[in-house]
Amino acid sequence: MKVKTISDSKLKSFDNNINIFCQHRHIVDIKFSVNLTSTVFYSALIMYEDL
Repeated sequence: MKVKTISDSKLKSFDNNINIFCQHRHIVDIKFSVNLTSTVFYSALIMYEDL
């Protein structure tokens, strides 16, 4: 199993980056986090296996 961290301050590009990364990989789990400071910051830890 491998892990990948993806983060972004814009939700649309965050979603797009996750969708692109998940193609052709077996996703085991995804953990999401939102940091609410002066700006919103989204992050995801993706646990996966290569196909």
